[in-house]
Amino acid sequence: MTTVWVLIQMPPVQNWLIDKVTSRLSKDLRTKIEIGRIDLSLFNKLNLQQVLIQDRQKDTILSAGEITVNITDWFFFKKDVELQYIGLRDAYIHLQRQDSVWHHQFLLDYFSTPASPKKKKDGINLALREVDLKNIRVKQQDGWIGQDMTLSLASLNTVSRNVDFKKKIIEINSLNINQPYFALRDYDGKRPPRKLETVPKPIVTDTSKIDVNDNKWKILVSELSLRNGTFKNDNESRPLDPIAFDGKHIEFSKIYGDFRNVKWEMDTITASIKLQTKERSGFEVKHLIADAKFTPHEMTFENLDIRTNDSHLSNYFSMRFDRFSDMSDFEEKVRMEGRFDNTEINSDDIAYFAPDLKTWKKRIKLSGNVKGPVSSLIGKNLDIRAGANTYFLGDASITGLPEINSTYLDIKANEFRTIYTDATAFIPPLKRITNPDLSKLGFVMFTGNFAGFINDFVTYGTIQTGLGTVKADLNLKLQNPAYPVYSGTVSTESLNLGPLLKTEDLGYISLNATLKGAGFKPNSGNIALDARIKYIDYNKYRYQNITLDGELNKRIFDGSVIINDPNAILSLNGLVDFSEKVPAFNFIANIDTLNLYNTQLLKENLAFSGRVNAEFSGNTIDDFLGDANISNASLSRNGFPLSFDSLSINSTTTDSTKHLRVASNEFSVDVDGVFKIRDLPNSVTTFLSRYYPAYIKPPGVAVPQQSFNFDIKTGNFDEFAIIIDSSLKGFSNSRITGGINTAANQLFLDVNVPYFKFRQFDFSNIDIDAAGTYDSLTLYGSASNISVTDSLKIQLATFNIKAHNDVSEVRVFTGTGNSKALDQARLNAVVNTYSNGVGIRFNPSSFILNGKTWTIEDKGELEFRKNAPAHGLLVLKESTQEIRIETMPSDVGSWNDAAITLKGINLGDIGPYLLPRNRLEGLIDAHVLIENPGKNMKISSRDFVGRGSGWIMILSATWRRM
Repeated sequence: MTTVWVLIQMPPVQNWLIDKVTSRLSKDLRTKIEIGRIDLSLFNKLNLQQVLIQDRQKDTILSAGEITVNITDWFFFKKDVELQYIGLRDAYIHLQRQDSVWHHQFLLDYFSTPASPKKKKDGINLALREVDLKNIRVKQQDGWIGQDMTLSLASLNTVSRNVDFKKKIIEINSLNINQPYFALRDYDGKRPPRKLETVPKPIVTDTSKIDVNDNKWKILVSELSLRNGTFKNDNESRPLDPIAFDGKHIEFSKIYGDFRNVKWEMDTITASIKLQTKERSGFEVKHLIADAKFTPHEMTFENLDIRTNDSHLSNYFSMRFDRFSDMSDFEEKVRMEGRFDNTEINSDDIAYFAPDLKTWKKRIKLSGNVKGPVSSLIGKNLDIRAGANTYFLGDASITGLPEINSTYLDIKANEFRTIYTDATAFIPPLKRITNPDLSKLGFVMFTGNFAGFINDFVTYGTIQTGLGTVKADLNLKLQNPAYPVYSGTVSTESLNLGPLLKTEDLGYISLNATLKGAGFKPNSGNIALDARIKYIDYNKYRYQNITLDGELNKRIFDGSVIINDPNAILSLNGLVDFSEKVPAFNFIANIDTLNLYNTQLLKENLAFSGRVNAEFSGNTIDDFLGDANISNASLSRNGFPLSFDSLSINSTTTDSTKHLRVASNEFSVDVDGVFKIRDLPNSVTTFLSRYYPAYIKPPGVAVPQQSFNFDIKTGNFDEFAIIIDSSLKGFSNSRITGGINTAANQLFLDVNVPYFKFRQFDFSNIDIDAAGTYDSLTLYGSASNISVTDSLKIQLATFNIKAHNDVSEVRVFTGTGNSKALDQARLNAVVNTYSNGVGIRFNPSSFILNGKTWTIEDKGELEFRKNAPAHGLLVLKESTQEIRIETMPSDVGSWNDAAITLKGINLGDIGPYLLPRNRLEGLIDAHVLIENPGKNMKISSRDFVGRGSGWIMILSATWRRM
């Protein structure tokens, strides 16, 4: 017996025996089982090397480089046995199946023995001191249900304080794990789906009752250290999203953790932890400090302090699930709960889970309670702040993350405030809305409710903005940003429309409106509107009490407008079409009163009433086609009625010829031909620039060819003339005809005006005939009863002007029988126009003043030009009287002065024109200087000498016109 004992202690014998045992097992199990070397001490030690176990498919089940067990000396004689050391090196365990049977099942079947019915005696009390694992890898491939699990570690070392298998207590001083790796991969397995009609109703196992510590062990770890770990969970149901957090493909690497006071009792693990890790997406937990609790259905962190890439979360966070495999469907099946206090979150961190927020670039401060999975979050008592300009106070639920465009929001906002730049970052389609100009709102503060998707929502509440406050109950659909659909009610006490709609004509509005429409762009949108407008500012006037009911469809308005304003009482019913290049109008308006002055439509104090019936198209009078008629009309100026009861405008075209007629009871205008009224000034300027090229410049734009005739007739027009110009009167019973043909270079004008007055000047029986060619203008005219002043009247005046290339030949004849007026004048002169002034050269001329004939010497000349030397001398004589006028350069400026010499002038001849109610007698001599003739002229004389019967007066005086 002693010999056998000694032999068994010898390694060669031990290896021979183990070889026999493994050979027998290999034969019985029909597989390969090998142990390369064994070192066995029957008293306290076992060492196995190169251990290999294969399944019947010749795949490895277990491969271990070395297994070491140190145990209490003479343990077989003792009741209390301590496993002093268990070591495992270079181990690989591979469990797999492709059908319902695991490849290692034959081993379990072989070593299973029937339970003994005899009562077991008390066994030994086993304790464990140290476990040391190095280079361990466990792989489980379940192709039947479709799940692979991989577990590996570089090393694991634990030193126990107390391990009592009988009492089921493990107390560990330290547990160090280096490079642990745990991965799950879910995919479609080979197990066929069960047919409900043939399969009996299965017995449902309540997994919440499963106890992962069903033997009721109590495990305590004072210190646990985890270094450079990795956790992966992949679900092959969809491809990996490479740029964002993907709940189907989770990978946390570089996991470092320090755990204190770890306690595993029943199914619950608690510990104080400090952890850091980084997810595949780039999301990083720089540190996580908490009092943690783990169960098969829960991960809870109290006294939480988390710092991520650029965020800080604190207080409480929990994740709950039915089974741990639910982590593979994180967004849907992991129910989170957070209680946050002064938490700071950077939108860049949120963007890992909701990529649409990548461009938001906001820091968010959060307080409140949040519950639910990522796909269905509920927040209560939330205080969310994103910078100084955006914050939210209230409750919210969010369903559908991480896909932001399919996320449903249900928000109760006690107060929500944001600005345009923040809003467009969160809702990018808002950027594409250019009219209205939402950026002009400045800020938006909302109190109320919001329910729906980012691009399809209902909101009701009060909206305060930088332009005013609006109360709204609206549904807005933004699936097509270029064609939003909306409906609901809107009201405001005061909203500034001008900046919002990009028009200076509009100001504030107060209204209650019901609307339904699609699109904000005028060319494609449509809106049905029923509005009661308390007031609206237009063209600096506030219209009040407006009712609008109609539809605006693709720039076509069809409906009615009623205005009951102190200065505008009217109703309009009809259609206005702006859908084409040229707008069309078809409406009837009844105007009880319209004060054109008070409403800022005209600067004249005019009031109008009447009925308007219009059917025409056109933007301006030039492309006006159709009819517009005013009937039963009245027009007053400054409260006094004018002779006006109707007005009609008719415009038609025949081939390329246009016929325009404007007629009322007191005037008519007919224009026929090819013309544009807006281009008439340029057409006239073109002709005049050829007659006076130095003085009148041609238009700066090309002038289209025009060929037309016009005929203007007036009745009692005196009351209307003053509307055109307050300095005008008259023009009743007048007729003005004329025409322009730019292609033939022809211009003609025929004027017949019985009477008109301009300022203090009166004219009667005015006849003017003018004809122009390409480079010459001839004008004949006459007028009678011309009143210049009370003492200067001209009974008849005729004039003849011929102009060509800046030279005008002027002939004027006047005649009168009034002894106190200008008796007769024959003036002949040549006028030269320059770009900087004018020159006048007189041919032999004369005039009779107070019965005395004055002559103007032949070739007398005067010239007035700026920035050019002046010359000229004009001499007027009558017997011994003489007036000498000479132009000369100024001594002090760039202008020309006029020096006048008076010699023997009889005051009795000119007195009636200067002081008609007084009598002047005597003779005067003087030298007078007129500096800078015109608006700023200065008149001075240093030797004004007057002589009379028995008197002489010498004066020196200066007069300046201001």
